[in-house]
This record gives sequence, C-alpha cells and structure tokens, in this order.
Amino acid sequence: MTQFLLILIFLMGAPAGAAPKDRDSGRTVGEGTTAYTGARLAVGTRAEAFLLQYQGHSEWRVSPSRYAVDFDTANFQFRNRSQYPLTAPQMGVWMRANFVVVSVAETPVEQPAGSGNWGWVLTYECDLQSWVVAGR
Repeated sequence: MTQFLLILIFLMGAPAGAAPKDRDSGRTVGEGTTAYTGARLAVGTRAEAFLLQYQGHSEWRVSPSRYAVDFDTANFQFRNRSQYPLTAPQMGVWMRANFVVVSVAETPVEQPAGSGNWGWVLTYECDLQSWVVAGR
C-alpha cells in the first residue's frame, strides 16, 4: 500500500496545494536599484517593479511580481507619466519599470465605508526612469 501511494504521488507531481515558484522574487536588478517586494520604500530609493496597463483602462497597475500579483500593496503615481506613453501593443504586457521615489504618503481609509474598520493606504509619488518589456 505504501509503495502504491509513493508511486501515485510521483506520477501526480506536486500536491494540489503547493504554490508555483515566484520567479520574480529572486530577480536581479541593476546596481543601486532595489527590487520592489511590497516592503515600504523610502524617499530617494531607486526601485524596480512590474507595471501593467489593461486595454481600455487609463490606470497603471504596479505589482512586486508577475507571478504573485499584488496590486494592493500601495498606490503609485508617476509624475512624468506623459513622457512614457504605452503603445497599443504594450497594453496588457508586463513592463519592468525603474523609478525613483519622490514622496511617500499614508492616508487613513475606512473599509468598507461606515464599518468602523480603519486602515492605511500607502501612496508613492515617483519619477519613472525607464521601462522595458519584462522577459519570460
């Protein structure tokens, strides 16, 4: 019976609850650049994160990873966004964005409204330095 279970596990691969490996979590970035992981960034930090804009939507979505997507770690506002317009073929494509944090703000938010449950929303104001299509 034990041999049967071992063979079955081997043939089926990883357990259903096993999470896929996040290949972005160990990525290398350029010298002097911090890989954004969702941890708080300080003013003056040069960082890299993944940026995505969906077709038909104006907002840019920023995530620490393309594999463990989390758009809710913070809000990002790019002061020089107009200098980096996305073209139609870039819509829905992950971009590796390098930016400098100019300011950090925390705003109290009641979620849902009227619930009495308060939390903080972190907002980064940034200057985009460059971006490239994220490799596979």
